[in-house]
Amino acid sequence: MRITFFILCFLLALHARTQEEFPRALIDQLETVIDEDVQEADMLNQLDRLRIYFNHPLNINKATYEELEELIFLSPQQISDIIQHRERFGDFIAVEELQAIPSLNLVRIKALSNFVQVGDTDKLNVSIQQMLAQSRNELFFKVSQVLEEKRGYQS
Repeated sequence: MRITFFILCFLLALHARTQEEFPRALIDQLETVIDEDVQEADMLNQLDRLRIYFNHPLNINKATYEELEELIFLSPQQISDIIQHRERFGDFIAVEELQAIPSLNLVRIKALSNFVQVGDTDKLNVSIQQMLAQSRNELFFKVSQVLEEKRGYQS
């Protein structure tokens, strides 16, 4: 029973440590680039999606239109410009190369750089120790205890 308790405490501590929140500077950046007419409930859903991309950045060289559309601060024109630039000139070498796209200003590029990366994420070059330290883990278990003997049917 003690071992189970210690394992449970360890997993809870690991899970709490991996829950990363947005830095305050990033929230300030997002407030400047997100439209004012977005409702609060919708904004919470969109921030949850952005949190996923913050923890696991999107590869901009392989991103589809739909994936880029989930980054709520990019307009359809900006998304099309990113894809056209990638098709015309090839894969991005660095995130800073987005400055070559006229429809993107520095504020949007700085905000975008927190949610995208340039590189091949298809290859998994992670040790098991890094996987455990950087992953999000949840453990569900069910415990039952019999307090008295079951008698059943007696004739």
